[in-house]
This record gives sequence, structure tokens and C-alpha cells, in this order.
Amino acid sequence: MNKLQEQQLVATQEGLLHRIANRIRQSLELKEILNTMVAEVRDYLETDRVKVYQFNPDSSGVVIAESIHNNRLPSLLGLHFPADDIPPYARELFLRARQRSVVDVASAQIGISPLEHPETGEIQEDNNIRYRLLDPCHAEYLTAMGVKSSVIVPIVLEEVSTGKEKASTKSSAQLWGLLACHHSESRNVTEEELQFIQAVVDQVGVAIAQSILLNQVRSQAKQEANINRVTELLYTSPTVKSQAALEEAVATFSGSGGRLYLLADEDQPREIYTYGKQPDFINEEKNRVVEENYLWKSFLHSAIESSSDSTGYKPWSVQWMRSVYNLGDCKDEVNNHPNLWAIDDLYREPLFRTLAPFFQSTSVRSLLIIPLHYGNHIVGCLTIFRDEVDTEILWSGWHNPDTRQLMARQSFEVWRQEKKGQAQPWTEEELKYAQALSERFSTAIKQYRLYQQVQALNANLEHQVEERTEQLQQKTQQLQVSNIELENFISRQQALAGIVAKIRESLEIEEIFRITTKELSQILDVDRVSVYQFNSDWGGEFVADFECITPKWVDVGNLGVNTVWDDTYLQETQGGRYAKGQFSVVNDVYQQKFSQCHLDIYEQFEIKAFIVVPIFVGKDLWGLLGVYQHQDSRDWKPSEVEFTFQIAAQLGVALQHSSLLAYTRQQAKELKKSNGELQRGIETQKAISSIVAKIRSSLDVNVVFSTTTQAVRELLEADRVVIYRFNPDWSGEFIAESVNQKYDSLMQIQWEDNNIQENVNQCSIQSLSVLSSPDTYLVETQGGSFAKGEVFRVCNDIYNADFHDCYIKVLEFYQTRAYVIIAIYQKEKLWGLLAAYQNDAPREWQDFEVQFLQQISEQMSVALQQSDLHNQVKYQAEELKQTLTNLKETQTQLIQTEKMSSLGQLVAGIAHEINNPVNFIHANLAHLEEYTGNILKALSCYQEYYPEPGDEVQALLEEADIEYITEDLPKLCSSLSIGTKRIQSIVLSLRSFSRLDEAEMKPVDIHDGIEGTLLILQHRLKTDNSKVIIDIVKEYSELPLVQCYAGQLNQVFMNLLANAIDELQSINPVSEKDNIKNITIKTQLVENDWIKVSIKDDGDGITPEVLDKLFDPFFTTKEVGKGTGLGLSISYKIIEKHGGKLYCNSTVGEGAEFVIELPCKSALYT
Repeated sequence: MNKLQEQQLVATQEGLLHRIANRIRQSLELKEILNTMVAEVRDYLETDRVKVYQFNPDSSGVVIAESIHNNRLPSLLGLHFPADDIPPYARELFLRARQRSVVDVASAQIGISPLEHPETGEIQEDNNIRYRLLDPCHAEYLTAMGVKSSVIVPIVLEEVSTGKEKASTKSSAQLWGLLACHHSESRNVTEEELQFIQAVVDQVGVAIAQSILLNQVRSQAKQEANINRVTELLYTSPTVKSQAALEEAVATFSGSGGRLYLLADEDQPREIYTYGKQPDFINEEKNRVVEENYLWKSFLHSAIESSSDSTGYKPWSVQWMRSVYNLGDCKDEVNNHPNLWAIDDLYREPLFRTLAPFFQSTSVRSLLIIPLHYGNHIVGCLTIFRDEVDTEILWSGWHNPDTRQLMARQSFEVWRQEKKGQAQPWTEEELKYAQALSERFSTAIKQYRLYQQVQALNANLEHQVEERTEQLQQKTQQLQVSNIELENFISRQQALAGIVAKIRESLEIEEIFRITTKELSQILDVDRVSVYQFNSDWGGEFVADFECITPKWVDVGNLGVNTVWDDTYLQETQGGRYAKGQFSVVNDVYQQKFSQCHLDIYEQFEIKAFIVVPIFVGKDLWGLLGVYQHQDSRDWKPSEVEFTFQIAAQLGVALQHSSLLAYTRQQAKELKKSNGELQRGIETQKAISSIVAKIRSSLDVNVVFSTTTQAVRELLEADRVVIYRFNPDWSGEFIAESVNQKYDSLMQIQWEDNNIQENVNQCSIQSLSVLSSPDTYLVETQGGSFAKGEVFRVCNDIYNADFHDCYIKVLEFYQTRAYVIIAIYQKEKLWGLLAAYQNDAPREWQDFEVQFLQQISEQMSVALQQSDLHNQVKYQAEELKQTLTNLKETQTQLIQTEKMSSLGQLVAGIAHEINNPVNFIHANLAHLEEYTGNILKALSCYQEYYPEPGDEVQALLEEADIEYITEDLPKLCSSLSIGTKRIQSIVLSLRSFSRLDEAEMKPVDIHDGIEGTLLILQHRLKTDNSKVIIDIVKEYSELPLVQCYAGQLNQVFMNLLANAIDELQSINPVSEKDNIKNITIKTQLVENDWIKVSIKDDGDGITPEVLDKLFDPFFTTKEVGKGTGLGLSISYKIIEKHGGKLYCNSTVGEGAEFVIELPCKSALYT
């Protein structure tokens, strides 16, 4: 831009600012000024829309002025935006730093330009626009609005009283709104344009402040005019125009009704003036109005209190009542005007709950109670009513009332929000006006009453004196009555606190009700207190146990004894008025026009008067609390009704606590039951562990079976536990049993009673065979359902199991009533059954008992396998060969495989020495196998024919030559022992290097390990097959002892040195000087108690590609069969386990260096 263009731009901007300033001076209407401003700015910037956005007190906002170019963007004028559209931190920056923002959606950037320093408030000299990435949510929001370019400048006012949102700093500045410039296309905003917009906003801020001050002046003038009109009605004539003044006051508040209540004063009666909508009488017969409620009167008198009590507030003021009843803090308006009671919503004011029902017949929602007092004398009160209203707000798009904004707005289409029955809050200006009216009304009424008194005294002074004396006496009596009522109220409140304390001391609902009815009867001095409980059909009955009757009326009887009162009205209406929280007060049953049926019941129980209030548990009507008078009718006082209400509320709380207590007890009971089951599970697991220990401590299967059946029977408290074994033909027999002494043994019976055996064979038994002779079902089905995979079978009562008659007779003979049968498998083949019997009665077998038997069955399978291995000598020989194989496999595991590979030539040197005893052992194994095979046959035959061996057994013994075997077998075993000892001595010679017997970390001299490794590899360095000569260069430093696993560390040295030797021996030297290669071993002590060992060769080096994979498992560069690829990986893990480091430095053509770094004292050791 050249100098001429700059001058033209400045001139244009100055002209525009001048026109805006003239408009501000010429007009006092803010709307007109703003409309002109947005049009001028939009025309100058050539953007699609310029708008003014004003914040509301709740941080939401509304567009109050707008200018749009050719409808390129939709209008937002008059639409509201929720508070969460502009986050609190953004509003804070608008206020503290007067931060301007420039957004370009296309480039996803936002420019920031603070006008002031956020901490000091000083003007920033550098107003450059600094750009950063735009938040995606912000971009989506503007895109949905159709905006591609945006400029936002905050409108901040300097005076606190003119703003809408308070600052969080010491500054009095207020964030009033925003000036927003929107464009539907991308647009580059210059710093000059931004400064121009800021200048416009500064001018607009002046206009807004001017408008606010003007509105304040107008409002104050209007208030003064209203006060003057009311004052004119109160003072311009000898008689006060109270009715006209009341109507004028209601009109100035835009109220729907009002009341002027003047207390009786000396010879002057009370006066009540009403206008508009009015509440119901508290007691229409007695002409008792709402102002005569105890709470209302107490509040009025708080206006003349001059001192505060321990709460810090004047007694019976709104602040005092909210503090005493723990209802929370008051609004600022209440604290600023403690002598006024401004109720925004009478149905949400807890202190007003006893008076709210009298307004239900009207649409009144808000009240303003203005005490009238002159000096230290209460004159009365002025009350203004205001109706509920329906509101409508136009929002820019639908939004969730939840303040958490989960996603950007998708649409800005107008959303009309309607709210019915909304209260109209009282404003600070209205409360100030009310305070002024209080002074005018109080002074005028007091002066007028004094004037009337003076006139009356002048007319008849003597008569006035007499009347005055009588009035003073009446006042004294009234004061005494008031004091008595106050004392009674305090006494009842103290009694209520005592009752609540007693209720909380007891957890039993019956005890709580008995205590409460008794206390209520004594406090109210009534003849009977009863409790009526509703049923599910809304009928009900009196609970006799909860009733309290004075001794004089005991003969009348309890209302709850054989007395069910199902009131059809209460049933049809589901609690009637009581469900709505209402109550019944009857001073005389004969004056209430009750139906004859009701009177008959009252006369039956001699009831003359009563109070009935509802008892709620939460929000549900539970029953009724009745207070009855038998002697005479009774004029119940509101305080007595209120006290009864409070007692009923406490009973409701007690019922709720009782329900919670019952639930808690049930939970505790269930928890106790769960703990019992857990304890049984623990005991079962202990028993299983004990049985397993016994099983594993013995290899004799008979001992195992005997021990197991005894332990299982004791744990299950069963009458009998048996183990049944199948024969190869699927017949079977009992081989172990534990039985209660009062029952016969099945193991004895199975061999003695042949008749029972025949009966069983003829039955198609679907369960366990109880005889040793073949069971036809189990034989034909080869184990029945158990062989097909059925794990268990449970019978709780044999008479309810659909068994065949013959089978039931067999079970009866054996005194069996219930049983559990579990299959026992040997590997995957059905071996037998484990059964538990209950003989004396049916038994409901529990799941954990069945699971316990299953676990025992599994252990039986283990025991069988152990016994089978123990009893077969052939398997012992195979186990011996397997032991040798396992030894070889163990020594050739991953970590030892690599080590033994490194020790190749050493192992080759001693292979011959190990081979001789191994061959000797192997040669004798054939004879051992033959001998043991013969012994097995002989033992098997003995088992079948014992105790009287037959001819076949005798012939077999002779053929096996048992005598020779018996003589030669110990010699054979001695030879095997000599051979194995020779192998052991050879293996021990290798441990001096590998230190396999050292399982713990010990202080080790690293140099000893390196020297030992070099000694083993010495033959590799001098081999005749190598084309190069390898020299070892040692550069040792003085090192401390290192805590480590010496054998593992020696394996690392072996791997690294062997790899270095392999690398050098693979080189084909070009000349004689190239056939000499070096391996340099260097040790040194580094800082922080670490040692460093480096092994460096001058070979061909390692390429970067290989270097990256060097320590990966199974990676090798050697030919197939010459390396496993595990050496370096295992070495890396060993060093890592010691808390050290292993790494490689290499340059191609210059060799490779492997570096080990270790702490002198390993963390594993500490």
C-alpha cells in the first residue's frame, strides 16, 4: 500500500468514526445507535454480516443489532445463544486482556491479539495478530453457521454498575458484549482493520455506558414519581386513603394483588385492605387471615429488633430462620434488605410451606412482605402479590439444557422454548422501592392513627382513660398469652428434639412408635394417640401396638383391636387429601356434619375432637397419625397441629430408617451366609489338601483308598463312602470302604449274599452296581453312562428317582436312602466309581459337596497313576533311561545348549570317558528289563491266585529262574551304580567352570571368569586348520569383586569370545602380515561403582543391517548347523537380568567391539 492509499484509508476510517460519534451525540436511543454502527462497519469492511451480541446475567447472550449484506447469511437478530457457546475461559480473556480474535476456517487458524496485559491491565504496545491452530469444534460451529471468516472484538465497560458480568480481577471493568464480523468466504483481516474495529467498539462502549446511565436516571425518576403518587394519596388529606394507596402500590409493582394489614392499636381495631387476587383464610369461621400466622407475625416483629443473637442475625428475620433451620444462605438481595421478605416462588420457599396451601386457589407465585414500623412499634405490613407467567425464548438452534457441550452445534434454525408457570423474581430496584414505600406507609399510618387518638382523647378524655386502662390490661393479657404461646412453642420444639433423640436411640420401629405416641399424648395432654396404616388397596387398620391411651379411657378399648376401617373415599382416591399432604382438624365431631356411620364410630369410641395428619415415607403415603380427645370438644391451636405434623414427619423418617435397617440386616444375613459358604469352601480345600498330601505320601494304592474314604466320610458326615473298581469285562467290586459302625460293610456283604447278587443281575440297573458279580447293565454297556463321559450322578431320595422295584429292594437291603456317584478315570479310561451314601434319611446334596467329590475323584486318578508307575518295574527301567535323556535335555536347554555348543572341543575330549559307563549301563538294561518282566508276570499271577498258588504259578516261577534273578539283580544294580558314579565324577569336573551348583549371587572376581574361559578356548586359538594366528591382548584394570551369578556370566564371556574366534578364523588373509589377528580384552572401573568389559576383534566388522538384529533370538549369520542364533540373545538376557548393559560398536572393515557394563552390587542381590 503506497502513501496515498494509506492517507485515503485513514481518511475513510476517520470519517466513519466521526459519523458514529455524531450519531451518539444526536441520539439517546441505544438501539438506533447500534443499528447505525453495524451498518456503517459492515459497509466499510465489505463483509456479509456485522452483529452486536449482548451477554445476559446467566452468561447466555442475545443478538440485539445486526446488518446483513444481500441476505448472504441468515439473520440472527433477536436470537439467544446458550452460555456454553462461549467457554468461561474465553469470556475471561475477553474481559481481562480485551482479547480480539480473527478466525479463518479454510486455513484452520485463529489469530489472537490482546489489547491489554491480562495481569497489569496496561495497553500492549505490540498488537500484532498471532496465529495458531483452530479448535475443530470451533471450526464446526462456524461452518454450521455458514461462516468462513470471523472477527470478534469484546465490548468492555469500565463501570461495575453498568455491566452484566462481574470481573474476577480487582478491576471494575465489565464484559457487556461482543462485536462480531462474519463473512461467508475466506477473508484476510489486516491489523489496520482490527485497530479500526477496536476504535469503533471504544466509541460504542461510550454510547452503551451513556444509555445505561440514562436508563438508570429514567428508572429512578419513574420510581420517584411512583413514590410521589403514593405519598400524595397518603398525606394530602386529613384521612389516609389506604385503599387507593394500596392499589397504586400494587400497580407500580405490576402485581396481581396486594394486602395492607394494620395491627390493632390501643382503641383502634385491626384493619385489612385488599386488592386483586387474595389467599384463603386460615380459619374463615374465626376470620383468621394469613398475616396472623405465627411465623408471619414473628417475622414482622423482627424488623424492630436491634440486636443479634448467637447466629449473628436478628431473631425471626429471614436470615435467622434459614440459619436455625439449616436451609442455606440467603440471596444478596435478602442480605441487603433484611427487613423485607422477598419470596420469588412461594412453593419453593421451605419457610413458607405451612402458608403456601392458602394460595393454591390463586395463580399467585411471588410475594413481597414489607413490614411497616414506626420507631420501635410495628404498625402492620404491606404485601404485594405477583402471578406466575409463561415465558418464550427464541434460541439459535436447539440445545440441551445440560451445560456440558458434547459436540458443536449442527444447526442454527430458530428453536422456540416455552416455559409455563414461571415465577417473577424481585429485583434490587424493586426492593429499594419497597423500602421507600415502607417508610411512607409507616409514617403516614402512624401519624394518622396518632391524629385519630388525639381527636378521640380530646372528645372524651375521661372515657379514653378508662378505655386506655382496659386496653392496657388487655394488651398485658395478650402479651401474657403470646408469651405462653411462645413458651409452649419452645417447649414443644424442645420436646420434639427429645423425641427425635429417642427415635434415633432405637432401631426397632415398634419401640419408636410406642415412645412417640406416649410422648405426644403427654405433651399435647390428649386422651388418645393412634397410628393408622394403609394396606395395598388403600384400606387399612389401626395398629394396636402403636397406640397410647390415658388410663382413664382404657375401658373404651383400642382402636386397633379387631377394627379394620376401609374408608371407601380413601380407597377410591388412594389416600384422598392426605396423599396431598393435607390434614384434618375437628374441634367438635357434632359440628362437622359427618355422616351417621362416622358419628356412630366416633360415639362408639367416645371421640369428641381429633387431629389427623399424614405419615409419609419418602414421597409415599404410609398411614395416618391421629390425636383424639374423649372428654370434651377441643379448640385445637395451629401450633398443636403444626407440632403433630412435625411428629408425623419424624415417624416417616423413622420408618424410612427402619426399612433401610431391614435391608441392611438382610444384606448382612446374606453376607453371613456367603461367608459361611466361603468358610465351607476353605474347609473343603483344606480337606482336599490334606487328602492330597496323604495320597502323595504313600504309593500303596490300598492305603491311599482307605485313607481317602475315611477322610471324605468324615468331612461330608455321610454314612458310607466306597470306591468301586471295574474289571476288564466291566463287572466290578468294592475295593475300599468307610462306613458308620451301625451299618453293615458292603465289602463283606458282596462276597456273602449270593441271593442278592442274583437279584441285582436280573435288574436293569441304571446306577452303581453294589455286587461283585457282573452287573448285566454295566457289562453290556461297558460302564454305562459313566464310560460315555458322565462325570457324576446325584440321588437325593431313592423313592423319588423312578428306580425299578428290584433295585429299590437291593438299596433298602443295604440301608441306602440317598447317594452321590462320581466317575474315576485313569487317563481317559473309566477305571471305577467313588460313591457317598446317606442311609438314615433323604439328603439334599449341595453343589460344593459334589464338586468336592469330583476333586477327590481327580486325585484318585493321580494316585492310580502314581501306584501304577510304582508297581511296574518295567516302567522303572524306562524311567531310568528317561532320566538320562532328561539330564541330557536339561543340560541342552536354551541357555545350556548355547554354553555346551561353546564348549564343543572340551566335550569331545571327555566324551570317550562318559561313553564307556553309559554303554555299560545300556548293556545291562536289557537284562534288567527281562528280569523285571518275569517278576511282573509272577506278581500278577500271585495276585490272581493268592493265597494258594496253582500249578501254573509254580511252572512260571521255575521258568523265570527266580532264584538266579534274586541273586543277580543286586549285582546288576551295583554295576549300574558304579557306572552312574563315574558319570557323576566326570560331570562334577565340568562344574568348576559352569558353577551350576551356585544358585545364589556371590562376590566374584571378573578376571578369574575371563581367564577360565580363555583356558577352555585355548585349543581354539592354536588349531592347525585355521588360516590365521589369533593373539589375546589383555588390558586389565584393578576391579572390585562383583555380585553376580558366576556361571551365567562365564557363559556370556564364552559366547562373546567364541564368536570373536569364529569371525577371525573365517577370514582368508591376502598376505602373511594379514594372517595375525588380535582379540583385545579390556576391563576398567567407571563412575558410580560400575565395571566395563570390552571384547574387541580386528575382523571384517558388522554391517548396520546385521547390527540391528544382532541380539534377536534365533538370528545368526553362520551356516546352517553351525549356530543356533541364541548365544547373543541369551547373553543379552543374562546381562539385563544383572541390571547391566550389553551392546556392540562396529564399523565395517575395522572389526567389532562388544561392551559389557555391570553394577558392582546388583539390584537382584540387594
